[in-house]
Amino acid sequence: MTNQIHKVIDFHTKIFFNSEQILNPCQNNISNEEQLDSFSQIALDYLYIMTQGINFERHRNSGEITKKIHPNLRFEIREYIFYFLKVFVLVAIVFTFIRTSVFYPTSVDGISMNPTLNQNDIIYIDLFTSKFSDYKRGDVVIVRPPEIFERTGELYIKRVIGLPGEKVGFDNGQVQIYNDNYPNGIVLNESYITDDIQTFPGTSAQGTSQISNKLDSNEYYLMGDNRPNSVDSRSFGVVKKNLIIGKGFYQNSEKFEDKFIELPKYNINN
Repeated sequence: MTNQIHKVIDFHTKIFFNSEQILNPCQNNISNEEQLDSFSQIALDYLYIMTQGINFERHRNSGEITKKIHPNLRFEIREYIFYFLKVFVLVAIVFTFIRTSVFYPTSVDGISMNPTLNQNDIIYIDLFTSKFSDYKRGDVVIVRPPEIFERTGELYIKRVIGLPGEKVGFDNGQVQIYNDNYPNGIVLNESYITDDIQTFPGTSAQGTSQISNKLDSNEYYLMGDNRPNSVDSRSFGVVKKNLIIGKGFYQNSEKFEDKFIELPKYNINN
């Protein structure tokens, strides 16, 4: 519409400025050929406007043109409000998608993952990749404990120890893994716990030897790194994959240097 109106204005302008030349070609030293070219161009412009079906008299006082030519403060404020509302909605949609589907930060509350994670550390949780792959031994994960979550609504931070198809055992304060490659069990070397920490079936040394049931295809055995002070699969049992929200990939710590959370190296394959 704007381009068409400009053509109308150009047409009237040409009529005004060229009328004298067209009517008095001799006085203005214009040849018949030049006069014909000028008149032909004006006629072509007029024909173009007529074929577009534009009624200049009808449109020149329309509200759209008036607003463009004579904007008022109320109109401009409304335009700015609508613009910022659209930007806000777009940002909110993107943020919600990232927060619920890609990653989100959470704060550590407790000592069950000491010395790896400490009180008030910020852990960034990857929510995306775990939807397309399985968790690995050593992953630090956020989990909804089966019965405890229903009662308190708390989320726990634990480490994956036992994988689907395996059994997890405890012998003299050490963790043992039983699977197809190690049917008789192998002691799991865990570099992230201190030498003075021992692991028992419970949080105390009562019953130093025990073997869990074989984990189903979607079950994981989880424990905290601070074994005597961790409520984990030894208490609430194995955890199904759908109760694991995601895995930690970056640690922001008050005590130590910020870093990516790396997968530990074990003496057995994941």
